[in-house]
Amino acid sequence: MPCSTLPSDFIQFSHCSRRILVLEPADITWLGLCRLIETSGKKEIALMRVASADSLEQYISCYAPDMLLLTSVSYRDEILPLVQRLSEITLRYPSLPVTALLKQSIPYLAELLMAFGVTTVLMQSPPLEELADILTTPAHPASKSRGVQLSLNERNVAKALLSGYSVTRLARMLGKDVRTVSAQKRSVIHKLNMSNAGELQVLGGRLMTTEQGEEYEQAV
Repeated sequence: MPCSTLPSDFIQFSHCSRRILVLEPADITWLGLCRLIETSGKKEIALMRVASADSLEQYISCYAPDMLLLTSVSYRDEILPLVQRLSEITLRYPSLPVTALLKQSIPYLAELLMAFGVTTVLMQSPPLEELADILTTPAHPASKSRGVQLSLNERNVAKALLSGYSVTRLARMLGKDVRTVSAQKRSVIHKLNMSNAGELQVLGGRLMTTEQGEEYEQAV
């Protein structure tokens, strides 16, 4: 969909001084966030909603927002496809700040998001009266700031391992030596601040969703 066919009510968004693109699938959460901003007195903030991660890159390209806000991140929202999309966006738009609000605590999820380019992760939803301030000044006691990012090759290896591929299967699929993939796996584990491969397996198990009864191969 070209920019010229986007809804006309987004034209005002492009002229505001603080433009925040919000990925939020739930109507009630979006309406609550809009109401919060309206009552905060921060007239410089303009929000634009995107309901699907598949549309994010097009809206970023058309409207050049000042921030991308992910308001409902949890494993039930299919983290792995979201991580893939975020990886593409943060590589193409490295200067775009990305803030994620976690709906629940999952060990190493914050590290994973930041390794794929998320700038700030709020470990718990802040009080509503503080959220408007966070959107203008993202520093917050419950947040983690950007850590070590994975390289493009490491991101591909991480996504495959989290999806259930073994090192041997992944090496065969990529046409690489097993030792090369094993070295990249160790680098991923180190950058995610994990102590062993078992923690990567546990994270993958928590994030995986089964579609149409498909069984994923357990990572080795």
